[in-house]
Amino acid sequence: EEGPQIRTIDQTGDCGGGLEDTKEATNRSPPPPCRVYCTAGVHPHDAKTWDASSLDKLRALATSPFCVSLGECGLDYDRMFSPRESQLAVFEEQCALAAALRMPLFVHVREVSPDNPPLGAYADAIEILRRYADAGLSPERVVVHCFTGSDAELHQVLDAGFKVGFTGYLGMAKRAGVTVEAVKQIGGASMRGRMMIETDSPFMMPDKPWFKPCGGTKAVGVRSGKNEPCLLPAVARCLASALECEPEAIAQDTSGTAVRFFGFEQADTAVDAWGMFDRRE
Repeated sequence: EEGPQIRTIDQTGDCGGGLEDTKEATNRSPPPPCRVYCTAGVHPHDAKTWDASSLDKLRALATSPFCVSLGECGLDYDRMFSPRESQLAVFEEQCALAAALRMPLFVHVREVSPDNPPLGAYADAIEILRRYADAGLSPERVVVHCFTGSDAELHQVLDAGFKVGFTGYLGMAKRAGVTVEAVKQIGGASMRGRMMIETDSPFMMPDKPWFKPCGGTKAVGVRSGKNEPCLLPAVARCLASALECEPEAIAQDTSGTAVRFFGFEQADTAVDAWGMFDRRE
């Protein structure tokens, strides 16, 4: 008997990849009952690599039945691996494409370090996204992933109508104090149906106490120092702790949100049809 459907998103952009990594992701998926989907986009770190052919390449990659969202794309004013002007232009190109293709958008937003005057990453991103709200990219089809910001920034995201993604960053005691406090201040009632959880692996691994209920890193197969998808339950525990609720409630709420946001039921059907076509060849 076939086991339960297991779906995951392979976010190749989180590893600093661009179009080539996305192309690789669209060409790999394990057999049922597992489903490995991908997003297609150019990370703000790689905005400087965008050229005249990039948009057409991205459009072609987005037609894969394994691609359930555009992104990740957005603005990173902390590291500035690409010039701000390039980031803004490339992000807008991808917002326009998401609107044209009626696809959800997986967004990266990071403000400059708190040690420096803010540059307005969230305000800039929201301004661009709003331009396409009536053109096919409604706010509920946008998720700001791996949120690491402040109370004010979380309010900006939610007030704009976007979804918000949380990672094991919430479980990093030395780094996440401001963000954990923001989550506590907002509260679960205001975010119900708008939260998603993710590992952002191989980054954002939470502190070890959060995954001890799984038996520790050795038991769950985590290699030393690297985050992996198997730690998603630890992320649920981190978020549940901040919201003072049970991890099971987080798992149920965020899973439902992810299924609706990425359209997994439709994607499963498309992938099955693709497999049948492939066998006929």
